[in-house]
Amino acid sequence: MAYAYVNAAQFSSNNSPVATSGVITLAVTAGNALIVTVVCDVGAGVPVSTITDQGGGALSFVQAGTTVTGTVFSMAMFYLVNVPSSPTGIIVNLSVSTQRLSVQISQFSGISGSLDGVAGGTATATLASNNVIFPSITNANQPALFYAVGFDDTTYTAGPTAGTGFTFHGALANRVPQPTDSGNNPGLTEDKRLTATGSQTATLTNNAVSGDLYLMISLALDEISTTPNTATIAWVS
Repeated sequence: MAYAYVNAAQFSSNNSPVATSGVITLAVTAGNALIVTVVCDVGAGVPVSTITDQGGGALSFVQAGTTVTGTVFSMAMFYLVNVPSSPTGIIVNLSVSTQRLSVQISQFSGISGSLDGVAGGTATATLASNNVIFPSITNANQPALFYAVGFDDTTYTAGPTAGTGFTFHGALANRVPQPTDSGNNPGLTEDKRLTATGSQTATLTNNAVSGDLYLMISLALDEISTTPNTATIAWVS
């Protein structure tokens, strides 16, 4: 079974320092995978302490790679495969209570528990097509979900578009909002299905001014195996 995009949600503190993100409402199905992108004021990095169920249950999210720091904001990605229950809301809890932040959550079905490559960094984008070039990852397994997030740390009104071969799922919920203005959505999530192993590179196309600094993280998560049972059955007459 190939992985499938299910839904997404976003939150912005809209320039108000907060202790947590509040509740992000998202219909979640047990067994699916969640990928969470958090953008915060650059001073404290991304001080996420826990990510919990609205009902108070612990959710064992793992940070994918390291925090990427820009001039104004920092960005980090967290993932959870095989969600153990069906939470109606997700809460991102911070260890620093004076942060402005934004959160974006994407949900996928058909993902196994294996992280198969992650990379992050920054790049200065021009206005050419596919000009935001991510650091490459190397996946050892296929098929897999290749998921990438890019956030414009410089200009906030004109968000990027998906790179060649990648899918942007077309809803506002799939963009990463600006922590200081929920009306601007300078970040983008995109994905594609990997059917080969080796070095993989994601791209975005910048739609703002030339010279924008982008924060970038990408990762690969293996699909659930559907290899059929090949045991031999002997007929007895």
